[in-house]
Amino acid sequence: MDSPLLKNHIVAVLILVGIGVSAYAATLQSPFLDSEVRTLLEDPAIQDFSKVNEITRIDQIFNGSLPKLSFAINYLMGHSNPWGYHLVNLMIHLAVGLAFYWVVREWLIFFDRKSPAYLNGVPLVAAAIHLLHPLNSQAVILISSRSILFASLFYMLTFGFLARFLREFRENPKKAKGSIDLLMVMACFAVGGTSDPMMVTLPFMGWIFSRFYMASTRKVEGEIFALTLIPWIIYLIYQITTPAAELVAEFSGKSGSLAAVYFLTQIKAFVFYYLPKALFPLHLNLDPDFRLVSGLTDWTWMLALVAIGALFALARATRSSLVQWSCLWTFLIFVSFYAFAMDAPTVSEPRFYLPGMGIHLLLAMGLVELGIRHPIAGWLRIGVPVLFMILTFSRGQDYRTEISLWQATAQSSPHKSQVHYELGKAYLSGGMTDQAEKELVTTLELNAKHIPALIKMGELQIQRKEYAKALESYLELIRQNIKPPVVNFNAGLALLEMGKPEDAVPYLEEAVGKQPGVAAWHLSLARAYHKSSQLQKALKHYRASTAINPDQPVAHNEMGMLFWDLKSFYFADAAFQEAYQLDNRYVGALNNLATSSMMFKQYDQAIGYLDRLLEINPEDDNAYQLRIAAQRFQKQQKSQPPPPPKLQDFH
Repeated sequence: MDSPLLKNHIVAVLILVGIGVSAYAATLQSPFLDSEVRTLLEDPAIQDFSKVNEITRIDQIFNGSLPKLSFAINYLMGHSNPWGYHLVNLMIHLAVGLAFYWVVREWLIFFDRKSPAYLNGVPLVAAAIHLLHPLNSQAVILISSRSILFASLFYMLTFGFLARFLREFRENPKKAKGSIDLLMVMACFAVGGTSDPMMVTLPFMGWIFSRFYMASTRKVEGEIFALTLIPWIIYLIYQITTPAAELVAEFSGKSGSLAAVYFLTQIKAFVFYYLPKALFPLHLNLDPDFRLVSGLTDWTWMLALVAIGALFALARATRSSLVQWSCLWTFLIFVSFYAFAMDAPTVSEPRFYLPGMGIHLLLAMGLVELGIRHPIAGWLRIGVPVLFMILTFSRGQDYRTEISLWQATAQSSPHKSQVHYELGKAYLSGGMTDQAEKELVTTLELNAKHIPALIKMGELQIQRKEYAKALESYLELIRQNIKPPVVNFNAGLALLEMGKPEDAVPYLEEAVGKQPGVAAWHLSLARAYHKSSQLQKALKHYRASTAINPDQPVAHNEMGMLFWDLKSFYFADAAFQEAYQLDNRYVGALNNLATSSMMFKQYDQAIGYLDRLLEINPEDDNAYQLRIAAQRFQKQQKSQPPPPPKLQDFH
């Protein structure tokens, strides 16, 4: 590679990395969604790196093992700090952008678009559009979309090496059979397969890509590619026969089979949601309120098919193989995977992360071509990516808090009960009980049988200390045989707060027995046992709680109080110390440490803890009086002569 060309590539890479980081830097502190915490971070195989073999063993290797392994490493290095998780997502996104830059250049050479204006302009503009496109923001910011990012990276790398291999094959078929590029095609495909099932579409797309090559030259062994359709077909059969439970409920009452109606809904979404958002990325939505196809006779999917036919006719009229390939890329990747995915949600913006690259390439080609023909319009090559960057930065502001994200979503999807539920849950977590109640009421107005909303209404009553109302709500659910573990837990919690720990124990025991991995549930059960004077059982669950989540100052402090009741004062003091180390402003732990130090006649330490209490709250009269007493005992201790040494018998 000559020096000027290498310099151009280095500059391009620096530009792409710089604009990508600038667009998303403000989102690195975005919090996790509650669903991400429950489905990802609370996975024992992710929390405990010694169990990583459960992720990487051979029968799990193609079950999203690469994203799960990366989550385990994230957790090992930063526990639940979202910054590291978002940084990894951003780094993968940047890598995808750089891979797209390289692949577009390979495609331009492959399709004989080798003019310097194209080779230097189109790859950079296309990669910049992809990195900055607002429609990709959800895939980049939400850590639950990491599998899509990983799969897209290896998808692009596979196609880059495939283009190089086919070019080598055209020049020297015998030499190409031992090419390193062919080996890299297989390696990238295999690694990508550990990321996301989307990779099953790659053989089919590779087969289509090779047909473009064969249309212009002599025949290549395309049958080899056709054989690789087998994994795709097997996956489709599996997906169609095992639809997500949410889909079955969502599509109930529609005419036609679930698979057919779902497929037609995706065709409709492709034309009336994804394509408009790719061209005009405004009013983006975490949970789009997209109207489903009502059945086989619904005219909207027919109109969508007509629009698709018209677009392909237009692409064919251009007589550009690259334009046709870009259109096929977008349509076939989306349809061959997501139209048969049978998964919820029905419409989700991250689904267009990889298919959208075809649109991004078409936009880049159009902008560069326009700049060549009308130099005054050349500024659009910069203006459009900059506009996308501004929109992406603005969209990133919605992700600053879970409340702001669901507020924006509720504005865009006011008729979706689940959206109002998530907003109510976010309000409840933030202590905004009045707003939470309003959203939960709206949820139940839209869907009176929304069980999670009914459960959250009970939690809201618990926060307001309306324990009797909450208990009656949960007991009614139990009488209706609606008793997921959280219902039993909250019923037990209400009883515990009502001062009935003995009555609370059976409900809490059942909840913990069904879902033993929740630290807070073990802590509540430990409190119930403690207040019921079942101290050994209480100790067992305090230890279980701190084993699941060691970073709980309250749990360590309460376990210390239990040790104190058991007369194990040294263990109690150690537990109080642990609580204080986790939170040096924890008044309860400081009070207990001061008391413990006084009992052990360690008056210097007691005075230090009491000074800390007075620093936190100068009006703490109890700490002030206790400090005076500690100083008096300290003086007495220093004025007394040391005891004589004890004589020991030697044997």
